[in-house]
Amino acid sequence: MVQHSTGRQPLRWCLAAAVFLAFAYGSLLTATLAGWSLVPAGADRLREGLDSLVISAVLGIAAVGGARRIVNRPFQSPWLLIALLIPAYMALELAGVIR
Repeated sequence: MVQHSTGRQPLRWCLAAAVFLAFAYGSLLTATLAGWSLVPAGADRLREGLDSLVISAVLGIAAVGGARRIVNRPFQSPWLLIALLIPAYMALELAGVIR
C-alpha cells in the first residue's frame, strides 16, 4: 500500500487551481480574440475564427486535465466537457445564433 503524505495535498490543490486559472484564462482570451472581426456574424465569421476556437478548446482541456492530474485524478473524465463551454459559446456567437 502506498503512503501519501497529507502535508503536500493543500499544495497540490493550490498548484492545480493556479494551473487551471492560467490555462482557463488563456482559453477565454483566445476565444474572445476569435470574435474580433469586421466580418458580419454567420458562417464566414465562424470559418474565420475556427483556428482560434480550436486553440481555445485545447487550452481548456489543458486547464481541466492538467489540474486533475496534479491532484492525482484521472485525466479522462466527464469534467473535460467543461473545457468546451467557452469555445462552444463563442462558436454560437460567431455563427449568429446568440447575440
